[in-house]
Amino acid sequence: DHIAQKWLKSAQQSLDKTRELTSRLSAFSRGGQPKLKIQRVEHILRDTVKSALKSSPINPLMEIQKGLWPAEIDDIQIRQCFKNLAENARDAMPGGGTIKVRAENIDLKETDTLPLADGPYLRIVFEDNGSGISREHIDKIFDPYFSTKGSGQDMGMGLAVCNAVLKKHGGCITVESREAGGASFSLYLPARPDGTPGADTKEKVFISSRRRILIMDDSPEIRTLVQLYADQLDFDATTVAGGQEAIQEYQKAEDAGNPYCAVMLAFSVRQGLDGKTALMRIKNTAPDIKAIVISEYDDPVMKNYADYGFQSALRKPFRFEDVKKVLEETLT
Repeated sequence: DHIAQKWLKSAQQSLDKTRELTSRLSAFSRGGQPKLKIQRVEHILRDTVKSALKSSPINPLMEIQKGLWPAEIDDIQIRQCFKNLAENARDAMPGGGTIKVRAENIDLKETDTLPLADGPYLRIVFEDNGSGISREHIDKIFDPYFSTKGSGQDMGMGLAVCNAVLKKHGGCITVESREAGGASFSLYLPARPDGTPGADTKEKVFISSRRRILIMDDSPEIRTLVQLYADQLDFDATTVAGGQEAIQEYQKAEDAGNPYCAVMLAFSVRQGLDGKTALMRIKNTAPDIKAIVISEYDDPVMKNYADYGFQSALRKPFRFEDVKKVLEETLT
């Protein structure tokens, strides 16, 4: 009985971790570009930080500039970023402490060193007084699945999701670790000083200088993981859940003059159009498109992917190095 209880407890912990990962990824895995609306960020920031730190020994100090500009954001994605950063700061101080959260208007100039266009931005800073981040880890802190915590505590996806979401919003996130202890994360979001909160924004097509890839898989976790890995490799990735969506998204990008350099398609899906059929239809208008099939290790298509029009194959389960290798082989 004792062994059975121990096994059940371990299984439940694994299930809880999987659910938490799915929750963290769900806000990010809805597709490519965020669904933008002009909103006041201060209310979202206060509510999310308060909720994330509920029942914890952490004291949040909120410093929000009066007259904070509205921003053009995806509410769900930005809430997830705030939640991830608040929880990250909380976990850095298991014995309790103080998190300073500061939000302010800034006007970036061409002389600034951030990888952003000049103009008005919101800067939102999460600062903790924990143990800080070592030099050997700070350059890896936004990598998917990288974590300085024990393997039983966290899957290292929170900061990677924040990094990717901020890029999709036209912003960025930076990190500093202080010698005296503690870390500081700064989020930069494009602001709309003259915008009307609550107004929907017209759908935009962002012309990116990065190469674009289209990812299709019916698993939200797979879509998001490949998207995060692609982002680390300096690709701009869009995700869809099914073959029909892939065809429509590919054509939409072509019509907008913002085409994809490659598609990554699941060979089979639980329902709807599969990757094989989707690729055949995409090739009707784009016969030279580079295509990568995603499938299980023992699927026969993995040995004969060229017979179905694919240039290479990505086997599940995969790691960052696998995604890097298959993209390099396909596009060089």
